[in-house]
Amino acid sequence: MYIFDTSPYTSDPLRFTEEEIKNMLPPTYKAWKDSYLTFDFELGREHEKVNLRPEQCWWFAWKILRPFFQSKGYRLYDYDPQNDPGRLPRIVDSPSADSFGLYGDPSKAISHMDQNSTIFGARDSLNRDVVIKLVDKHSPDRPESSIELQILRLLNSPPLRANTRNATVPVLEFLEFHGWIFIVMPTHDCCDAYFLLSSRECLDFACQVLEALSFLHEHNIAHLDVSHENIMINYRGDIPKKRPWDKIKEDFVTHEEPPEFRSTFPIKYTLIDFDHSAYFLPGIPRNKRLISPSNVGRLHRAPEVSGRFKHDPFASDVYQTAVFFFSYFGHIIDSEVPGLLELLQDMSSIYPPDRISMAEAATRMRTLYEKLPSHETLPRHSIEVENYYYVPRSKFRYYREYLKWFISQKWMAILLFFGASDFL
Repeated sequence: MYIFDTSPYTSDPLRFTEEEIKNMLPPTYKAWKDSYLTFDFELGREHEKVNLRPEQCWWFAWKILRPFFQSKGYRLYDYDPQNDPGRLPRIVDSPSADSFGLYGDPSKAISHMDQNSTIFGARDSLNRDVVIKLVDKHSPDRPESSIELQILRLLNSPPLRANTRNATVPVLEFLEFHGWIFIVMPTHDCCDAYFLLSSRECLDFACQVLEALSFLHEHNIAHLDVSHENIMINYRGDIPKKRPWDKIKEDFVTHEEPPEFRSTFPIKYTLIDFDHSAYFLPGIPRNKRLISPSNVGRLHRAPEVSGRFKHDPFASDVYQTAVFFFSYFGHIIDSEVPGLLELLQDMSSIYPPDRISMAEAATRMRTLYEKLPSHETLPRHSIEVENYYYVPRSKFRYYREYLKWFISQKWMAILLFFGASDFL
């Protein structure tokens, strides 16, 4: 049981002055971001009564800022914490048929986006679905922008936004409230909303993602969080059910022949989320484009990310992408696509300097894709994200890569011993 302010989020917003709202918001960006962790921890204490003040709830900051977003033309989704303590705020009326040029009928769209402390759904002044995300907090003692905000401003500058190779979800508007910076983006469906049905669909997906990441690398941006959650499709609407519910058997059933989806419109994939990314100003030499290790990241992150020394984030990006591809579809279709496993192996060497570049990976994947037969003649699959697997390789190759990595680690440890910490 938990207790907090029982006024539902759907009621008229509480009346506060702008100064009062500013003082009621979390003190830092990290405090705002971590509010949902505190909320989950408190709710997990089932053995005792939990008393939560409104300001301890992850949705509280959004609640008191509702009038601010309304003044900017955005109506936040409704959220009733009394009746729905989850993270799925909703809106009841149908959206506009105009959905930023995306395919699909948005009136039939069901959002599965897990709202959290930094992301909230809304409608714009034309009643179109958008996502609002908190990306930074400026203050007198911290006037510089976060890496994520720097990247977003660069990618949405007129020259880069006009570039057709820029496959990132566009930012419609940057909003600021007393140093808090928010971005507004069109709501897209996620890339894994439906099965991949053939190796051609898999490689089309891979080509587009690699080309998008290659574009980022050309502009000194390493994404560092390549995963299905951060890849969107140009669609917002009704998607075929993966597993319809059998009322008689009271269980999910799978179609013998899953209906077509990705082949029914010109599908495009776009990237989001630069919260963990790295960015370097133009002109910095490659051997200086290094970042410190971190234990934060996906299970399929490159091994050096959580190692001891500074590392090349662009090589780490290549490794993580390869493991993601192999885990998503590569382990299923590698026998159908000669050369695919070798490509993923070249992207995922244990020794980072041996990994190919993202640009080379994109070129080689495109070559494999162009050699495939038509979608209709290929074996049918029902591929979805399940577990993560390392890209397999021969024992000889594994030990050769491991030996090179081991020697490099020992050499860097010697340099560190002799005071070369600036480079490690």
